[in-house]
Amino acid sequence: MNDPERISYLTDAECFVTTFCGTSTSWSTPHLYISALATWPAKQPLTKLWKPHFLIVLLVQTQGIRNDLIVSKLAGSLVECVVFSPDGSRIVSGSSDKTVRVWDATSGEELKSLAGHTNSVWSVAFSLDGSRIVSGSDDKTVRVWDATSGEELKSLAGYTDWVWSVTFSPDGSCIVSGSSDKTVQVWDVTSGEELKSLAGHTDLVWSVVFSPDGSRIVSGSEDKTVQVWDATSGEELKSLAGHTNSVWSVMFSPNGSRIVSGSV
Repeated sequence: MNDPERISYLTDAECFVTTFCGTSTSWSTPHLYISALATWPAKQPLTKLWKPHFLIVLLVQTQGIRNDLIVSKLAGSLVECVVFSPDGSRIVSGSSDKTVRVWDATSGEELKSLAGHTNSVWSVAFSLDGSRIVSGSDDKTVRVWDATSGEELKSLAGYTDWVWSVTFSPDGSCIVSGSSDKTVQVWDVTSGEELKSLAGHTDLVWSVVFSPDGSRIVSGSEDKTVQVWDATSGEELKSLAGHTNSVWSVMFSPNGSRIVSGSV
């Protein structure tokens, strides 16, 4: 087939399908039109061909922001979590194939595959200086890796159930993790010592994060609450009730004055 126009359309269609199938919108066929077609770049061949046939599709406008797909990579197994490095040059992902993978954010090239976990990896994070990666897994461990060499630096064991969420403190000295065993734990990055075990939730902990100044920790749980902790003493400062179902995600605002939470 030497028809450049047809080749261009088929290439774009392949990219469109790959992108759609790689997101949660693929669970609902109408999102092909509601979301996928509505947000596909206006100048792409597929948009030009199909959008005129769907006149009531939402018009999505961006101001100074491109919504082009830059690169798409098949990871080979279910990808549970992804995050950029602080400088934006790399991406780290955790997968059901038990690996942590590091990717070049521009080319999409796989730079490292970090093997050590013995079950699915649910959460990954870079340290603020980009030198280390932390990961949490179904295998009940938290692992710390050298982001450049891929060497496993620490395996932090102490949980009795799955680890759902991990992140570094802003200064990189500590890690906080949340688990199905209902606890939030704080670890020393260098020694691997467990510094604190924050008990208060009555069900599994889905999400944990440090405040920007590192003084507080917030956690979201299956018990429908958001809890705020003193990161140094481990004291529970607040238990925020209001959600009527599981809290899956929590985050501080950049200045640390507010918390946002997302729930079932």
